[in-house]
Amino acid sequence: MIAGGGTAGHVEPGLAVAQELRKALGANTVIEFLGTKEGVETDLVPRAGYTLHTIKKAVMPRTLNLRAVGFPFTFLRSISQARRVVRGADVVIGFGGYVCAPAYLAAWISRTPILVHEANAKAGFANRLGVALGGSVAITFESARQTSRRWRSAVTTGLPIKSEIIELARLNPAEREKRRVEAVQSFGLNPAQPVVLVFGGSLGAQRINEAIGQYRIGAINSLNQSEFAANTQWIHAVGSRSELPASTDTYKALPYIYQMETAYAAADLVISRSGAVTCQEVAAISRRAIFVPLPIGNGEQAHNAADLVSQGLAEIVENQSFTSDWLERHLEQAVEQAIDWRTTASKTTALVSMNAARLIGELAISTMTRVGR
Repeated sequence: MIAGGGTAGHVEPGLAVAQELRKALGANTVIEFLGTKEGVETDLVPRAGYTLHTIKKAVMPRTLNLRAVGFPFTFLRSISQARRVVRGADVVIGFGGYVCAPAYLAAWISRTPILVHEANAKAGFANRLGVALGGSVAITFESARQTSRRWRSAVTTGLPIKSEIIELARLNPAEREKRRVEAVQSFGLNPAQPVVLVFGGSLGAQRINEAIGQYRIGAINSLNQSEFAANTQWIHAVGSRSELPASTDTYKALPYIYQMETAYAAADLVISRSGAVTCQEVAAISRRAIFVPLPIGNGEQAHNAADLVSQGLAEIVENQSFTSDWLERHLEQAVEQAIDWRTTASKTTALVSMNAARLIGELAISTMTRVGR
């Protein structure tokens, strides 16, 4: 049973591990997913051919209000629903998200082995709970090992990314250039002009969308539009919950990008949130990025991007600072640097495990074997 949901960053790694478990254990192995009805797992998991079970989403309130009063009852209901799903499983593998805390507690009650994968540089509440309940733990970033004494025995596996992106990362420079031209043309854009890929995660990012929209409107309405603004092309995933802008010859708006490997291949510069999966993908395919970390949570997104920033592969812009004015002042230079990087650098030196899904699968099998499953 693989638990994880809400965003693609919690679902895609689980799908990659499921694929590896099928290879290792055979096609008859039953691999199912646990999520909620509100997350992208309702689309991505069935699309990949796996059964998805859903439970009530229980959001821990950050302030005392009426929702906080009802939270214990919602959480207990989620645990009860998870118990019915987890019962009989040989192992529960958690990748984070609201679904994981009930899943870990359900597994602990039923004495089902737990394997936790922490994608971020700073561990979240649900995964800290899973390890506290006796779960084995795999990590992407070494800094996560400092979470607590129990985390010191964590296995560093890296973060599973899609096999198609790994294949893109392994191309030589000539193959990458050919793939870039094909990818740009597949979006109906011109390979001779720069391409900026923008996305805010699977659900989109209002701040990023607004800044890009205002910048483009300003550039279009300018009486003295620059050659750069006129020639820059955009691939913009606005998120499935956002209104879809009209596309043009140089601006392609999409609610969601399923073939991220094609979008990455086409891009000169990436503008996005700095979720753990995005950081690993950007490192693997060696594209420069402007990261706008999500300003909530425990600050994990800024930590996720730290290694790429230190290598000069990325720049962090705080959420409140990312505006159309900022883009007017900095975008042209950022695109020039990105094109120079793409045409001169064969690959980044960032530590990206191309075998993370296999390693986590092996750890799941050993977790089952250790308890006689």
